[in-house]
Amino acid sequence: MKKILCLTLALLMCLTVLVALCACGDKEPIDYAGETKLDMSSSRKKMVVTLSMSIDGDTTHFYADSANKSFFEDGILKARYLGIDTPESTGEIEAWGKQAALFTQSKLEYAHAILVESNTEIWNADSTGGRYLVWVWYQPEEGADYRLLNLELLQEGLAKIKEDDDSVYIAINKKATDQARENKFRLYGDEPDPLFWYSGAQEMSLKHLSLNIASYNLQKVAFEGTVIYRDADNNGLYVQSYDTVDERYYGIYIFYGYNFTVGLPLVKVGNKVHFVGTVSEHGGSYQLSDIRYDPYATREEDKKVFVSLIDKDQPVEYTTITGTQFYGDVTVTVDDEGNTDVLPFYEAALSTAVTMEELTITRVYQTEEKDENNVIIARGGITLTCRTPDGKEITVRTDTLHEGDSQKNDVIKKDYFTVGGKITVKGFVSYYKWKDNPGIYQIQVKRLADITILD
Repeated sequence: MKKILCLTLALLMCLTVLVALCACGDKEPIDYAGETKLDMSSSRKKMVVTLSMSIDGDTTHFYADSANKSFFEDGILKARYLGIDTPESTGEIEAWGKQAALFTQSKLEYAHAILVESNTEIWNADSTGGRYLVWVWYQPEEGADYRLLNLELLQEGLAKIKEDDDSVYIAINKKATDQARENKFRLYGDEPDPLFWYSGAQEMSLKHLSLNIASYNLQKVAFEGTVIYRDADNNGLYVQSYDTVDERYYGIYIFYGYNFTVGLPLVKVGNKVHFVGTVSEHGGSYQLSDIRYDPYATREEDKKVFVSLIDKDQPVEYTTITGTQFYGDVTVTVDDEGNTDVLPFYEAALSTAVTMEELTITRVYQTEEKDENNVIIARGGITLTCRTPDGKEITVRTDTLHEGDSQKNDVIKKDYFTVGGKITVKGFVSYYKWKDNPGIYQIQVKRLADITILD
């Protein structure tokens, strides 16, 4: 993924130079982000952080330092960048949104140090109450001056200004915005975003999309599939479709985001739905996002824009597999002429529902985050290393447990499992990758009811 990020960033930088030369002639753009200096003597809150997760162009999750961990839920500062709005690139996809997200990600991933600054003497939450409004500074290399990333996004034409009266950097933000507008950088220019799909959705089978999904990255696609699980905690869906030629299911994970409330009755488990959305990469895997629903859409052309219901009460099936099958190869038909290819089962079955029976637990592991008083403030997902009856090793992983979830009856807890115990699980074939670690294929279990403890 770093190689892809570097190539994309290189393209982004080339476009920056080209646009600047064409728009400015002999006039060199002012580097406002370089000229603006970090004032460490001010009374505004400041904290050195490390990158946890890049979300989009103006939202990032950071690990808080030891002195502030207890203030932020799970020790994670969910940062919303002050003074700017970048185009959407997660639940909704907009032109220049992916470019902004990649720009922010690249600056932070390769930064020598990162510092966040509040606008006042306290950490201020946004309207959601779960994110904090901050200025994000990064040091490109050791010994270099810090650069204000919020401002840099404005001067690159990858964000629009929020003219808040109390913003401490409002004056310089306006100058950077005026320069980007004058020079017609990105959001203010006539050039199309090379990473945005402007054409209509391409109709295909879910099988074809699943087998070729990398080639459709950032493109709009349309397909039919049955909802097999609604991942409400993460605003997502697991969807699969049975292929009668290969006699197996193909699946996809759909992130419906935070603005799909009106469409939730449409995507009930068991509903067969025609989906329209944009393919995007997240955490080393591909998913569908930017789905929309209009309950009044009836015209044929609207089916190319909005999701629509096809049928209800379709069977929701979990394929029972062995360890040998999970790691074995399958033959897939790749076109209408009957040509085939051979793939590992776990690749072909990604995001589909499976059952694995009588697994023997050989290791139980869960990460824990503690504050300076050694009090647990967050627990990571539980990872179970298991041996299948046919002698294969399989990883079963649950979602992260937050302390506020501890009273729920459906929470999966570490003390439910013992080494040597046996379980049967229902879950989804998933690919898990963390930072630079090699990715692994595993079974993702979403709820306690899908784990049967045998002894």
